Formats: sequence, C-alpha cells, structure tokens
Amino acid sequence: MKITRKAVLIGDSGSPSNFLAGVEVDIRNYRDYLKSPIGGSWKDNEVALLLGKTGAEVRSYISGLTED
Repeated sequence: MKITRKAVLIGDSGSPSNFLAGVEVDIRNYRDYLKSPIGGSWKDNEVALLLGKTGAEVRSYISGLTED
C-alpha cells in the first residue's frame, strides 16, 4: 500500500484596509520548512498554499483531496 500525504497551508492577509503582510510570509516559511530535510522533505506537489481563499473555496479544495 502506497501512502500519500498532503499539507494544506491556509492563510488570509485580510482586506486592503486591514492588511497583514506577515501572514503570507509565515505561510511560505511553513512551506519551506516542510520541504526542508528537518521538516520532512515534502515535495512541491504535497504542499498546497491557499492564500486569500474564501471559506467555500477552502472547503471545496479539502473535500476534493484523495490523499491519506
């Protein structure tokens, strides 16, 4: 049995009037950590970044996952 994995990193920087620039930086740092040897050497296709997506878009993405 082949086990697959998927990391889904979700972030929202807010609206233009309430923008938090650090959110995108943090999410990308998490991704870089996961892809590093100490973080598990995850492959590009195993890590999904969902930045600025609506709740419906996030739910739709997650419901479409078939990984273990």
